[in-house]
Amino acid sequence: MSTDTIFPYPPDNAALLYYQAFLMIERIDVIMLKTLADLLAGRIKPNEEIKKYIKSCQNIIDLIVLAAEVPNCNWGLDYSKGALTPPHLGYCRYVARLILADAQLSASTGNYKQALSRCLTTRKMGHHIRKGDLLCYLLGTTIISLADKSIRDILGNVSRDVTTLLWFKNELIQSESRVFSLKSGVEIELQKLSIYMSKDTAEKAFEPDFYEWAKVKLPKHVADYAIRAPEEFFRQNEKYWNSYKDRVIAALDLPYKEAYSSLSQLQTEIKQKADEPNAALTSFWASNFPLVYCHSIRMSNSYNAIKVAIELYIIKAKTSRLPDKLPANLPKDLFSSNDFEYTKTDNGFILRCRGKDLRKEEILQYEFKV
Repeated sequence: MSTDTIFPYPPDNAALLYYQAFLMIERIDVIMLKTLADLLAGRIKPNEEIKKYIKSCQNIIDLIVLAAEVPNCNWGLDYSKGALTPPHLGYCRYVARLILADAQLSASTGNYKQALSRCLTTRKMGHHIRKGDLLCYLLGTTIISLADKSIRDILGNVSRDVTTLLWFKNELIQSESRVFSLKSGVEIELQKLSIYMSKDTAEKAFEPDFYEWAKVKLPKHVADYAIRAPEEFFRQNEKYWNSYKDRVIAALDLPYKEAYSSLSQLQTEIKQKADEPNAALTSFWASNFPLVYCHSIRMSNSYNAIKVAIELYIIKAKTSRLPDKLPANLPKDLFSSNDFEYTKTDNGFILRCRGKDLRKEEILQYEFKV
């Protein structure tokens, strides 16, 4: 019997390959981690030290590339007992920088297809990471945003290469077929925290050791009351929590402005109800959903901007000039649900949002060079 039959490789769960890669990391070099962050931010250029370090990590990079191509990813996390800190997240942030630094090195030598491929690997890994609670979702979203910045930096260098542009367009669309929705992450988070609405689990949660570990300042009146409260207190809190859950989920189906407004109003409401017994536990455990929602919209909007940019680059490659206006039926600016504002510049073009990021009260724009 073939060993392939007994131990299929690669496995059908990407997490097994990610964990294997993490085991190969003897230690995270904090100084090099900062150096890689400076490289990705454009503060420094690729140098021999970085090249040598990336080469020493090639086996790790190869495993991550392999893992990113596996559609399914189950990290094996048990949320049935409530809050936990997923152990893989620190490693994920580290290897994401490794992969994107490798992309920068490839771009610096003119191997732009390899560079873009590494960016796609990082995006796929980001989608894998997001399959969990909000902590996982936020980190995965941040990593995807880092990959998108590198993509914007690299794309201008292939603005004459229609073959590579068409290849990348197709690969980018395929990579989004495995998207883990914000609603799914929110539902996991809400379900995970639901267990604290019972007396037994609340008493365990309010133990001092728990808060020393979680580094959360516990409102004393909530702890004192929850530990000594009758069953009716928990029944009323569970009822309020379930109503809160339904309102959060319903808000996610609304257009951007309405969704953000609804989530923000809900967050304000539960803060104001912190001293009301029936809402005390919800006010303590509720997550910052307006923040998470805006992070998610920013990431999706960046993806839309890149798709629009690719179409413009393809036109440029075929006609030797950028169009004077955006073609019809391109992805929209999610902050306004309208087309991006398109402006040609001396060395490329800018796609500007027509609606504000309401959390930061700013208009985002994406610069692309040719």
